[in-house]
Amino acid sequence: MEQNYKIKKKSAADLVCEKMKELIRDKTWTAGEKIPTEMELSQDFGVNRLTVRIALQRLNTLGVLDIRVGDGTYVKKFDLSSQISELAEFYISKETLDNVGEYRKILEIGCLDAILERCTEEELEHFRQLCEQFGRELEQYYSETDPKQSEVYLMKTVDTTEALHTALIAMTHNDLMTYAMALAREPMRQHMKFNASKRLDDLDPDKRNVWGKRWMQFYEALRMKDEIKCREMLSQIINI
Repeated sequence: MEQNYKIKKKSAADLVCEKMKELIRDKTWTAGEKIPTEMELSQDFGVNRLTVRIALQRLNTLGVLDIRVGDGTYVKKFDLSSQISELAEFYISKETLDNVGEYRKILEIGCLDAILERCTEEELEHFRQLCEQFGRELEQYYSETDPKQSEVYLMKTVDTTEALHTALIAMTHNDLMTYAMALAREPMRQHMKFNASKRLDDLDPDKRNVWGKRWMQFYEALRMKDEIKCREMLSQIINI
């Protein structure tokens, strides 16, 4: 079979794009900073303005730079979660959603050792506040008589649930775990929303939804560093 060993030449725009990435990686250009103009960059790199413009457009498309017409070009703060969210409709399928529960168990329960070892007092306090917020939003849902407003409060509980799981993964202090969470953010959110809809009738003898109490029990287990209880409670929270 004929082999193709030809070395592909890089265009000037490719080289300029790579250099710009390097300037951002090594923080010569920092997030929020306005970078030099096209004219200045063409002089710095020794290329024409069209070449610079092509490189800028590529990085703008990647979400690395923000081109503001009439103002200039700025370095964007890297946010994998928002970029993945924009692409979610292209990769989420029924099969993807069927796999979410397994993914969440492996990711979140698998991170518990790191969480229990590394979580700080500040993080635990923030987590406690989110648990209390979740409980308040549940109470607002059940006390609301307007169906439309009830739906608003239900979606607030989903938002807070997402914040709780995000805060939990942040306690690992592991960037790759955070990226793994961001990668599946949209299907995980849909999984959380489905769980919420199925749990509306999970009431205790006092007619109060049990899940606010279970989140607080999970928080207490975290604070006590009770690994067995944490695994038990988190499994209940994730399972449909």
